[in-house]
Amino acid sequence: MIRITLLIRSVFIAFLAGLLMLIPHSMAANPSIPAFSRETAAITNIVAQVYFSDRDDLNWLAGNLDIWEVNHKDGYLTAALRPDQYADLTLRGYRIEIDKTKSALYEKPSKAFPEQISGIPGYPCYRTVEETFSTMQALESEYPNLVSMVDVGDSWEKIISGGTTGYDISVMVLGNKSTSGPKARFFLLAELHAREYVTSETALRFAEHLLSRYSIDPDITWLLDFSELHILPMANPDGRKQAEMGISWRKNIDNDDGCTSSHF
Repeated sequence: MIRITLLIRSVFIAFLAGLLMLIPHSMAANPSIPAFSRETAAITNIVAQVYFSDRDDLNWLAGNLDIWEVNHKDGYLTAALRPDQYADLTLRGYRIEIDKTKSALYEKPSKAFPEQISGIPGYPCYRTVEETFSTMQALESEYPNLVSMVDVGDSWEKIISGGTTGYDISVMVLGNKSTSGPKARFFLLAELHAREYVTSETALRFAEHLLSRYSIDPDITWLLDFSELHILPMANPDGRKQAEMGISWRKNIDNDDGCTSSHF
């Protein structure tokens, strides 16, 4: 009987030890679990500082959250949290400080400036999806010997709609068509994350700069004469269109594969 009791006790202790291995370090360091207040529950989109205990803890958080920045000195990261993520982290014992100002601004619809006639509403320096494709086509018309447009596929929205909505995925190939011989190839992909407006604009301005300086700048002239630059300024047009509405959309809009967080 004593042996059976000791065996049951040993199994129980091993079971508890296994559970402790699954608990993040921060939970052990912060035994008091903050309450999910009514004020917090009313917030749909949360921007908060989440404190971590060590590198392993940070790596775990990085694999589960939409992290915006990390402050290693003070031991916290800034992240966008869904309400369910906030609740989960709270139950795990993480110290969380909500930034009410940023939370209120998060996903707030962007408004065009009174004088704005082009660009993303509130961001006139960044071309929309349609303006980006229009510029690419205009460059092909203006520099027919240096630019070729290549359709490399369709966006997810275009595929599922049968072509009634969505976009072509277009690559702009830069290079002097009159020069022959083997050419080095360079590939630039931009706008993979929908809300990162600057990447698409940078890729497009890079192409505009090269084309406008051809035959003027000897290095650029040599580059386009003896190499090919394949530039894809808009890799995620469906998601980008969501982001242009003021939604902090990060990924694509594919929602038929069991994923329920395409937003992040």
